[in-house]
Amino acid sequence: MLEKTLRRAESLTFFSNLPPCIVTMGAGSDAHHLARALHDLSHDARIIDTSFVAPYRQVGRHVKNYRNDTRVVCEAASHPSKRFVPIKDLQQQAILVMHRCRHAAVTRHTRLANQLSRLLTEFGIIVPRGFAPLKRRWPELRLRYADRVPLLAWEILDRLFNQVQKQHQLILHYERQITALSRDNPAVRRLQSIKGVAPCVKVDSLRNAYPADTLAASLVSPKPRWPARP
Repeated sequence: MLEKTLRRAESLTFFSNLPPCIVTMGAGSDAHHLARALHDLSHDARIIDTSFVAPYRQVGRHVKNYRNDTRVVCEAASHPSKRFVPIKDLQQQAILVMHRCRHAAVTRHTRLANQLSRLLTEFGIIVPRGFAPLKRRWPELRLRYADRVPLLAWEILDRLFNQVQKQHQLILHYERQITALSRDNPAVRRLQSIKGVAPCVKVDSLRNAYPADTLAASLVSPKPRWPARP
């Protein structure tokens, strides 16, 4: 077994001088990019999920490092029945970026909306749960409780409300992109026959690159669309 320490920029140069071989790596942020580059160099690149690697890792304070992690990946990949992560192409990677950004926008939207509701509660203003009632009643709340809430607080609350609206519009923008992809992509159109599966789930399935039978089995419990359009 060859053990060699490589810098990230030296990896492709090193493998370009090797004959075609099997290269296994742990799943990470740049694993798919490196796997595509190794495929271009005629290597058999494979990505293994970290959950399959963990049982082979030793326990100890000084055990986890790059060298030991590499050994563990090699040991886990040598198992004959080990499954590997399908390598994403550039289009699937782009879809993954869109879904991650949408998920981050949903998280920020929820956090800001909850914070706004809690701050209003501190002044005795109770609104129903969710952003839609808050958005609908915001002008009324501003007029009705203008004297109860100090002007300084209203300035901060208005700014926070505008931030929530921006996140809401950003989420709707991502959803329009997802709807367009679900309409234009033939693979997603084949999933239209599965009742109850939202466009977000259908487009999200493209980034996973799983076989059709595995994909159909994974979509029996669809995710709900969020947020609901007002």
